[in-house]
Amino acid sequence: VDVANLEPFQLLRYGPGEFYKQHHDHRGYYEAPGQRVMDRPLTMLLFLNDVERGGQLLFEKLGVEFQPRAGDAVVWSNVDQEGKADPDMIHEALPPAEGEKWAVNIWVRDEPFTSPHQAALRQQQR
Repeated sequence: VDVANLEPFQLLRYGPGEFYKQHHDHRGYYEAPGQRVMDRPLTMLLFLNDVERGGQLLFEKLGVEFQPRAGDAVVWSNVDQEGKADPDMIHEALPPAEGEKWAVNIWVRDEPFTSPHQAALRQQQR
């Protein structure tokens, strides 16, 4: 993976009862004006602490869940063999039953990532 294709890492914190509903990571949020939409073919989620009850990463269509353990990482492809969004990769973050869940999202783009701030600076330099 070329580090130029990484989005800024996203630190996650979930308290008891907090969750993230079912979603797909294929398309990203940070699109600079005038740029085409870039895909996220790959996601990595790194767990930073143990969660004893609840807090799983759930891929319901696959029937797979991951219990957070400090230092464990889950890596998955968001696309099928044709490069299209794989509907089986819809996932959700279940709420911890007690305590907190800490993790880091790492998204890989299909080409070098440019933040809106970087794009604006380039426009000003022209």
